[in-house]
Amino acid sequence: MTHFRIIESTCTAQGERCIVPFTINGKTQRSCSTHGSFFSPGVAWCPVNKLADGNYRLSPCSPCTGNALCYTKGNDFPLPLRVNCPSTCATVASFLWGTGVYSIDSYVCAAAIHQGILSAGSGGTILVSSQTSPNSFVSSVRNGVTSTQKPGNGIQAFRVQALSDDGSIPVFALANAVEAGILKPGTGTDFFLSGLKDAFAVDIDFRQQYIYYTDGIHRRIVRVQYDLPTYRSRSYSFVQTDLNVIKPHGVAVDWIHQNLYWTDREFNAVKVSNTRGNFTKTLIKQTKTYSPRGIAVNPANGQVGN
Repeated sequence: MTHFRIIESTCTAQGERCIVPFTINGKTQRSCSTHGSFFSPGVAWCPVNKLADGNYRLSPCSPCTGNALCYTKGNDFPLPLRVNCPSTCATVASFLWGTGVYSIDSYVCAAAIHQGILSAGSGGTILVSSQTSPNSFVSSVRNGVTSTQKPGNGIQAFRVQALSDDGSIPVFALANAVEAGILKPGTGTDFFLSGLKDAFAVDIDFRQQYIYYTDGIHRRIVRVQYDLPTYRSRSYSFVQTDLNVIKPHGVAVDWIHQNLYWTDREFNAVKVSNTRGNFTKTLIKQTKTYSPRGIAVNPANGQVGN
C-alpha cells in the first residue's frame, strides 16, 4: 500500500495558489499531497491551473506568504471585479507583468501595491477593469514590488483603481463654464463634456452612472449617462428647464434617495426635485439680497447646505 500525507499548505514554491479541493485516484484532497511520483519522494504538490488538454499543471507546495485573496489573478473572475486586498499582499508578487497596465495573469493586489494605489502592509479595496493590451508589458521596481516584462501579443490586460470604504471610486467633479466632467487623479482616466456654455456646477451619481451639470445659457439642468469603464457618454436628458431654472449656480445629487438639489440666483431660491425632474419644490426662497451659489448634500445624514 502506498502511503501519503496531507500537508497543511495550499500555495506553491512559485508563488501560486493551489486549486483545492482536487481529486486523485478517486480520493478528494483538500490540501497539498505527496501521493504519486510527480516530483521527488516526499515532495508535496498540488494543481495550479488547467491546461488546454483538460489536465492540470502541478507544482511543488510551499507555505503561503499571504492571505488567500493576495493570490487573485486578473483572469480568475470576470471583469470588472472588486477585490478587498489584505495587508499581506506585498510578499505575493511572483506573478506580475507590466507597469500601470498589467497582464491578465498577474496578481491584482500586487499590481495595486506596485502602482502605488495601496501601500504595503495596509491593504484596501480596489477595482480591477479590463484594459487594452500594450505591445509589451514593461518591467519596473515600484514601492518595493518588482514586475517583469513580457510581450503583449494580444494578451488580455487589466488596470487597477482605488475604491473608498463604501465601494465608490474617489473622483473629482469639475466644471469650468465650457467643460464639465470627472477627473480621477493617478488613474489616467478622465471624462469631460466639452463645448458647453455657462456650465458652472456639476455633480455625479456614480452608482447610477449619471453626470448632472447646469446650463445657464439655455436655462436648464442636464443629465448625461456614461458607461464604465470607458466613461463614454451614451444619453442626454434635460432634468429641469426654464420653468424652474433661470440662473443655476449650484447642483447636488442625493444618490441614495434619488433627489436633485440646485440653487438659482434669479429665483433667490434653493429647489429640489427627483432625479427625473418630477415633483419640484422650493425649499428656500428669500429677497433679492439672498443670492445662493454652491450647494452640497449629505444623504446619509439628511443634510443640505449652501
